Amino acid sequence: MKHGRIKPIYKRNAGQSLIETAMLLPVLLTLVLNAVNVGYLFYVEVNLAAAPRSGAEYSIQGTNQSAVPPADSVYALVNESASGAVPAAAGSPVQVCTMSYGINNPGTSTQSAQCKSYNSAAATLCPIASPNHDPEAPALVAQCVDIYYTTSPLIPGTVFNILTPRTLHWQVVMRATQ
Repeated sequence: MKHGRIKPIYKRNAGQSLIETAMLLPVLLTLVLNAVNVGYLFYVEVNLAAAPRSGAEYSIQGTNQSAVPPADSVYALVNESASGAVPAAAGSPVQVCTMSYGINNPGTSTQSAQCKSYNSAAATLCPIASPNHDPEAPALVAQCVDIYYTTSPLIPGTVFNILTPRTLHWQVVMRATQ
């Protein structure tokens, strides 16, 4: 018959895995929660990138081919599209620029930028907002839509905000035949 020996205390490892888990858990949680915040940032970027694109597309096509929609209608579409994807984006700063053929001098072949900013002035203007004429005028009419949005992290905390918050800016310029 074997006699059981008692192991010395320094050779026991009954709580080792618990201590290792307790040490690695903060690191794993930080990685997972940062991954969630980064994923949310990409979700916001992808969804908000569609808003100015749909606004610029609407501004060159309109509801019918004979009329260019006003800037207020374009803004309403952009704001609805942005807030539909990310509810916090409602009321983001948006700038709509329309260069219309012969707007200042009907019957002539000049173009003039007509820009309107919503919810505060945009940080930078659309490139067509300068007094210079569109190089392809009068054959093409340029439309531009800018949107700015500052992301806020899904999970707050300084440890979990590696990439956010940051200001996102999208600018879409499309040209249509007059």
